[in-house]
Amino acid sequence: MDEYFTEDEAFTAGIQKQVETITGWLADPAMDAERRFELAQPKELTQPEDLRLFLTEQELAQAQWDQALVVYITGHGLRGQSRRHYLTFGHTSPDRLLATAFPTSELITQVMDSEAEHVLVLVDSCFAGSLKSELGVLFEELCAQRRDLKTLAVITSGDFEQEPHRGEFTWLLKLALDKVRDESAGFTAPHLSFEEWEKLLNTVGDENPGLLRALWVWPDSRRDEPSLCLPNPHYQPKDQVVEASRQPVSLSASTLEQYWLARASGRTDDDDPGWYFSGRQTLMQALVEFVHAGAGVLVVTGAAGSGKSALLARLVTLSDPLFVTRFADMVETVPAPLRPRLRAVDAAVLARGKSSLALIEDLLDTLGAEGVGGEPPLQALADRVAAACAKVLGRVSSRDQGTVRVRSLIQIIEARRCRPAR
Repeated sequence: MDEYFTEDEAFTAGIQKQVETITGWLADPAMDAERRFELAQPKELTQPEDLRLFLTEQELAQAQWDQALVVYITGHGLRGQSRRHYLTFGHTSPDRLLATAFPTSELITQVMDSEAEHVLVLVDSCFAGSLKSELGVLFEELCAQRRDLKTLAVITSGDFEQEPHRGEFTWLLKLALDKVRDESAGFTAPHLSFEEWEKLLNTVGDENPGLLRALWVWPDSRRDEPSLCLPNPHYQPKDQVVEASRQPVSLSASTLEQYWLARASGRTDDDDPGWYFSGRQTLMQALVEFVHAGAGVLVVTGAAGSGKSALLARLVTLSDPLFVTRFADMVETVPAPLRPRLRAVDAAVLARGKSSLALIEDLLDTLGAEGVGGEPPLQALADRVAAACAKVLGRVSSRDQGTVRVRSLIQIIEARRCRPAR
């Protein structure tokens, strides 16, 4: 909120700069779309009703489980006689806070009591630390499952008696983000955890004792679990060498350099262009023939370390158009009987440790299929496989090496309901 009818242009510009610090991080156009946030800002807030209308329009309380929410609240704040924190407006009367101001906790509880799994609320306002005791009581109304989530957080600009200077809190955040961007800091994952974020804020606070400290209102302890609310501005997406539908069982660019092209191919050094197989031609040819003309499901079995993963990874990777285009010269050295046609494998997923439902959902997502009208996932998958005559590969563990043909994919999935993957 930046309109208080005071004609203080410096204040309005300062608030705008604070907002730009946050949006420049979370909605950076250079960030990949999967991590970048969509912005929603109110056009004008002159009274509590304006804010309530905006919140209703945004449907924050109805946010779904797979959504991530970051709410940045800034503007003048007051602490009432009841120790409740309020956001004030141009016509707010200190003697009539209930009628002319907005209880900050009303906004926070809406997003915290939504179904969104990842929520971060930043309150940049005077006396915002008073929310710690206020929300501590209100959050008792959250269900136990919600309270146990460690991916929800509320952070304020200082404690209950502190009045941050304009831009002070976002400057603290900027310093923390600058550290993340520093190559030597070693932050390479797509997202930061709340534990990492807390350490960063504490570090820049220690290095800048003149700045106020960020106060963690919720949760009481931070976990080292990635938060979708904290995209890493330094993150560089890995170079993918195959299309998305085959990535789970394919080989990354780094793996190709460190293992695949050097060991699995049989090359003696980086200058050797050959791609050699030793003792696996028969099995590899069987896999290739199956994806070309086989029926049902082919299950590759074998003792631990016998090479099941390498075989399937070769098959998946060599059938990918992106890989074949990128490494055309090398692929040409592979004998034709050991080389699957392009897109011979429609989709590849990892089944290890997954429930039947999780495996089905992964397959549906990879195949780009969805159930219609509440159709059960298993039926949706069966329809998709039948319609496209797709060849789907699965990998299981056993003692004997060889190949076993199974009548249908559905039999495999049904069996996994009673027998967890190893």
